[in-house]
Amino acid sequence: MQTLNSKLLLQTLEDETRQLLSFARQLSAAQKTLQQNPVQGGWSVAQVLEHLNTYCNYYLPLLTNALAQSPQTSSAAFHPGWLGNYFTKLIQPAQECVAQKKMKAAKQHLPAPKPDAKAVLQSFINHQEQLLTLLQQAAGKDLHAIKIPVSILPVLKLKTGDIFRFLCAHQQRHLKQINKVLAEVYQPSITYS
Repeated sequence: MQTLNSKLLLQTLEDETRQLLSFARQLSAAQKTLQQNPVQGGWSVAQVLEHLNTYCNYYLPLLTNALAQSPQTSSAAFHPGWLGNYFTKLIQPAQECVAQKKMKAAKQHLPAPKPDAKAVLQSFINHQEQLLTLLQQAAGKDLHAIKIPVSILPVLKLKTGDIFRFLCAHQQRHLKQINKVLAEVYQPSITYS
């Protein structure tokens, strides 16, 4: 099993979250069209963001509690659990040359058919700000100490560090989806990279 440098891991996730936050703020200019579904079918940008919000609604409070309970650590290494590593790799966006495997969303994470785009976008922005704060608070904490139940199967628990990795990989996956929708139905100048 791989060993990750905790500081580098958290910095990478912080950088990704800052980019997502900037991207989400750019979407404010396209709010009126965020509910438009792609011609070929699939979720609108507002639906994708609402889906991501359901994960943040579940995990961010649990991460807040885990970090409050987690002791300081002198270890610079994070050892992902085999299950956390599996889930993270499963959900990571595919490389450009490889097709991304479609996955069906769990019932509790399905978006409404026409969510309020303005409210959903603001909630997403708030979540990214909160996630960024949590990633900063995680520096120097033991990312192994507290385990958090998985939203779709609470009997399974992952290390705090694995939850951070999974949550950020899941967002990256869906932002790739948002870019495809934007390229088809919205303003091509608004893309995440």
